[in-house]
Amino acid sequence: ATQIETQVRLASAYGTSGNDPAAFDAAEQAHRLAQDFGDPLHLGHAHYARGRVAIWQDRLDDAQTHLNLAAEALAEDNIGLAHVARWLGYTHSYQGDLQAAETHNLKALSLFRLIDDPTGVAAVLAALATLDLVWGRAEEAEGRYHEAMEIMEEAGELGQIATLHGHLGNCHYDA
Repeated sequence: ATQIETQVRLASAYGTSGNDPAAFDAAEQAHRLAQDFGDPLHLGHAHYARGRVAIWQDRLDDAQTHLNLAAEALAEDNIGLAHVARWLGYTHSYQGDLQAAETHNLKALSLFRLIDDPTGVAAVLAALATLDLVWGRAEEAEGRYHEAMEIMEEAGELGQIATLHGHLGNCHYDA
């Protein structure tokens, strides 16, 4: 089980640092180990890792497949499910299925609030605000961006605050 967790973490570390081939290899290794181990929870985390790698490689259909499998396996794991729902929202958004994106982001928001993960809440609020802007709901977007900024200010996430300020300006672009 420790080897599975290590490979999942390596896939994330490699992926966020831009080393897609190493991330892919680690996610595949985590998946093989989880299948051999036979535990649904570990298999869910391995599918999550494979889904994230597929996102980084711009293979959104594959990402959705693995994230949906992860969601099934992690149905009792609110922490894992929150992250899966967030990334499902991302993939649906980029594929133009904005209603599905909103549905998954709202689920992620609810779960991040439940598990008391403020930065998760802020990230999903920003994603929902972006959807609000697409749908012409500037006031709702502004409120969500402000809430996300307050959370990030409390967390001391200066880079995220700057990004959110930039997005907030979009609420007044047509004004």
